Amino acid sequence: MAVDREVKRIAEEPSLGDLKTGSLAGVRVHKFGCLGQLYLLAYEVCPDENTIYIYAVGGHESFYIDLARYLKS
Repeated sequence: MAVDREVKRIAEEPSLGDLKTGSLAGVRVHKFGCLGQLYLLAYEVCPDENTIYIYAVGGHESFYIDLARYLKS
């Protein structure tokens, strides 16, 4: 599955995604293609805990709005 493959890539290279600012500060978003569609995967790296938190995976439409709303709650 494409998401599994991309999560493994992020685990190997945590700085793969673009680091966001503003209300999404600290969150990285990695873009990848699957079956001809663009998908985004939002995550945060916590090196002190040796952990990567996956917040969302989805298409571009309203992705950032929904992600900001989720992180705010």
